[in-house]
Amino acid sequence: SHVGLKPEAIRVAIHRLKKEGWISASKNGREVIYRLSTSGIASTKAVYGEVYGTNVKYDGGWKLLLVESADALEDMEEKAIRLLKRVYLLPASCAVASNLALELDIQNRAIPDWLVERLVPMDVLETASKLHALAQTLTDESKSDNVSNALNTIDRAAVRLMILHRWRKMALRENTWAHISLFPEGAMAQCHLNVTRLLADLPRLNARQFSSS
Repeated sequence: SHVGLKPEAIRVAIHRLKKEGWISASKNGREVIYRLSTSGIASTKAVYGEVYGTNVKYDGGWKLLLVESADALEDMEEKAIRLLKRVYLLPASCAVASNLALELDIQNRAIPDWLVERLVPMDVLETASKLHALAQTLTDESKSDNVSNALNTIDRAAVRLMILHRWRKMALRENTWAHISLFPEGAMAQCHLNVTRLLADLPRLNARQFSSS
């Protein structure tokens, strides 16, 4: 309720998560206890570094590829970013046979504006800018000596969850990391820096603090 979620929305979300195997449920008297399932824990751990890490994913940079057909990148489909019909971005660390693609190193080069919009839509960049500004403000306030700026436990939980919710949507997209790498002074890079710094500073949630028992 503190972040505006209604019980109906929670029930729908829990039903979907159970159906998709993310969580499991057990009964303790009249209470139902929900936990991440084994596969849910594994999936969460697999992307932990992308969501919480301060390091840039694919720190070796990115390269531009011209291919005859998308079949050339079949083994790297999840990492390849399509810009035009036969033009893709791929992490520089990924190897592609020379007879399948023409590679161009574009790291640290001037990037045209049209590529920015093809990488990350403007509305997403605007969200990143707002999230960056919010994270910076909260970080500054947390360092302030003004007692009125201190957040109580439920406020900290709400802030952490809402920021994490916004950021993880971006952090789990390859396009985001390509933008951060190619535009290190851009809105997405600033968002990554400030959000991960704030998440590291905010106390982690403790389920016992919110338990009815």
